[in-house]
Amino acid sequence: MEEVPHWKQAELEAKRKKELQAKYPNIGKIVKYEGEYGVIIFGDFGNGKEEEIVRWDSKDEADTEQFGFFDYEYIDNHEFEHINPDGTLKQD
Repeated sequence: MEEVPHWKQAELEAKRKKELQAKYPNIGKIVKYEGEYGVIIFGDFGNGKEEEIVRWDSKDEADTEQFGFFDYEYIDNHEFEHINPDGTLKQD
């Protein structure tokens, strides 16, 4: 199998991100529910199906839930304590 050049890989990732954002417009939005903040990401919730997931701002990497089960408040901006805006854990 031929190795994909770095620039081509970046181009493919950008295209996939654009396609996901068109299909799932909530990805990257910040939400608040009962005093907790999180960000909507795209991933597998453990059921083998990729979908929108809320990644809550906590050190627990498993602190996620399927998007759409609660009446979230959308927030324009928030400084997360434990996660980055893409849902990954911040480095201590």
